[in-house]
Amino acid sequence: MIRLLEGTLRHRTPDYVVIGCSGVGYRVRVPVPLLSKLGSVGQPAVLWIHTQVRDDAISLFGFEAHEDLELFETLISINGIGAKIALAMMSTLPTRRLVQAVRTEDLRTLTAVPGIGKRSAERIVVELRDRLDGFGGPADGVSIPPSDNALIADLESGLANLGFKSKDIARAVEKVVADQPDADLGDLLAAAIAEMTGGKR
Repeated sequence: MIRLLEGTLRHRTPDYVVIGCSGVGYRVRVPVPLLSKLGSVGQPAVLWIHTQVRDDAISLFGFEAHEDLELFETLISINGIGAKIALAMMSTLPTRRLVQAVRTEDLRTLTAVPGIGKRSAERIVVELRDRLDGFGGPADGVSIPPSDNALIADLESGLANLGFKSKDIARAVEKVVADQPDADLGDLLAAAIAEMTGGKR
């Protein structure tokens, strides 16, 4: 089982990246905020990996910090929460905010995630609130702020991947970037989703 990839970023799309290691390219799905932190093609990249093995495919999910990997694996252990929804949760909410929402039973924040309704949010709170000791601290590694253009591109791409319409995305992105000029991608993504959904599913 692959647990860590250390190599070179060879390709990136709004849905996944390809990490080259010893002549082999690994296709890895990552949370949207991580896309802006990986740098440009040709740069070194290190990802903690969850390997999902199915009859028809082997899928890799990558994370910047081991804590994020453990949180992802905790999320997919919940009945009804698969890898797709867990990745959407971690794409929408920074780790600290996600953990805080569970601990405070903040259903409004949780239901802002595409694919999470009220019942799913309630189940997440019930199953996770006593299992989050050790989560929510500072993430490992150093974040390198992207340029404004790259940040906006990643923000728009992430919102499109979550199923929002381009017209709504453009309006929301313009507002949240103006309101929070110093925010990082994770906070802007959460704010844009809240702007478009009104905190509701």
